[in-house]
Amino acid sequence: MTDEKKAEVKKDSRIEEAIKSGDTVLIVSQGEAQPGERIIVTFYLANNPGIIAMSGIVFYDENYITLENVQLGDDFKGILDFDHSENLKSGCELLWSGEKIEENQMCDGIILELEFSVQKDLQGEKIPITFVPDKEGVCDNNLSTVNLLVDNGWINVLKKNKTNE
Repeated sequence: MTDEKKAEVKKDSRIEEAIKSGDTVLIVSQGEAQPGERIIVTFYLANNPGIIAMSGIVFYDENYITLENVQLGDDFKGILDFDHSENLKSGCELLWSGEKIEENQMCDGIILELEFSVQKDLQGEKIPITFVPDKEGVCDNNLSTVNLLVDNGWINVLKKNKTNE
């Protein structure tokens, strides 16, 4: 992901609201794409108390978009390991894990990047991207359960017009 895209993600007003609330929040990005384009959807972790393990499932409408790739966000590389279900389909399980989080590694930031392709014939649809965490599967350094709130996102597929056909 480019530095420009990272900066754009961090400008999401929902991140500032989450930080002010003090709650641990996973924010799924909202974005726009043209029919036939690829788009990166990010998971941003705000008010991270030192999450050492997290699991959950991502859902989306496979009739409209296809999950092409998923990878650990740059902000958590070297801190957490990441794995996912073999098949990148709606209902794909996501798993983050680590051995120990040091105080200086407890950061907020982009914890996941998902690359979707949008169907070529799709226009004017808003496709929800939903993450459902395993309530028992989000733990901090002390293996205490973390109450993770999720602010889900979407992909808004634009309508074609004469300038972008």
